[in-house]
Amino acid sequence: MWRIKLFFRRLKRLIDYIPLIWNTDDYDYGYSIEMFRYQLGRTADFIEERGHLENSKVIALKIRTACGLIDNGYLGGYVERADAEFERQYGSCDIQFVDYDDDNFEVIMWWENASDQEHNKEINEYYHAHMTAAYAKADRAKELAWKYIHKNIETWWD
Repeated sequence: MWRIKLFFRRLKRLIDYIPLIWNTDDYDYGYSIEMFRYQLGRTADFIEERGHLENSKVIALKIRTACGLIDNGYLGGYVERADAEFERQYGSCDIQFVDYDDDNFEVIMWWENASDQEHNKEINEYYHAHMTAAYAKADRAKELAWKYIHKNIETWWD
């Protein structure tokens, strides 16, 4: 009987992984990060739901903390939130590329709610500063994720 339960548990696990595997490729480290993050989430769920240790909920919380750092650093968390904030406040952004010659071009960003060219220029300056900070936070989250995982991963079992 236990072999049948094991078979169906593994079959369910395989089915759960199919969409992730189907939508990833092997040529980019980002897919590996996404796969690792998915497995960490599954581990946290398992330990939280079926954990036998006294501190199962704490272990699951630590795993979810690592997942959050990965989300913010690698999966666009900080950067996407910053970008969404600008779209909410200034409307959508029309991006145009103007070629000067074969090697030089300019990117022009025009915000929907900009009242004039000067206002648009101010929005763009603020946008670039805000996005620079978001990318710096993402880099910091990446660094913290691996330090945190290195420090804690050997306790993430049940």
